[in-house]
Amino acid sequence: MLDPFLDGITRLPAATDTHVSGELVDANGHMSLPHYVTAGVRSVWNRALPLGLAEARADGLSLFVSEQHSRFLGEMLLGERYTVHALFLDRSNRALHTLAYIVDRSRQRLACRIESVHILVSMQTRRSLAFPSSFATQLDRAIHEDRNHVDDSTLCSGLWRTPAPEPSAAPRDGLHI
Repeated sequence: MLDPFLDGITRLPAATDTHVSGELVDANGHMSLPHYVTAGVRSVWNRALPLGLAEARADGLSLFVSEQHSRFLGEMLLGERYTVHALFLDRSNRALHTLAYIVDRSRQRLACRIESVHILVSMQTRRSLAFPSSFATQLDRAIHEDRNHVDDSTLCSGLWRTPAPEPSAAPRDGLHI
């Protein structure tokens, strides 16, 4: 029997449902760090595509990860099945706060949680932009739905903060958020 928290997570649609394949396994015999991170980021994309990311991509926009915090709770071995469940926690005009739960379905336990901040960026100018209104509306609906599935005590206290006011000075070189 699953604990109530994990049961709630696994009732959410899985953005990813797959197995640990040979190319994901490192010299220690388990799925290595970069593949957990990739699974978490892809799950956010998979969930965001029908909410407006597909249209944004067609318009030359994309999501960039600007911050991330991972917590590993159990290793996963070759052949084991896992699912990834992406939750949308909050957003600002230009940023989306997400949480991806990676569930080891073979052992029925939480294997990893990846909390991230994604920035909407123009692929042409490489600068952040506000979410288009239809995308923002769909994200707001998802955020509202997901609020019941998050244990705030597990969130990284410094990862999401109230966005600073727009700078009045000219932007620096590089990614401008």
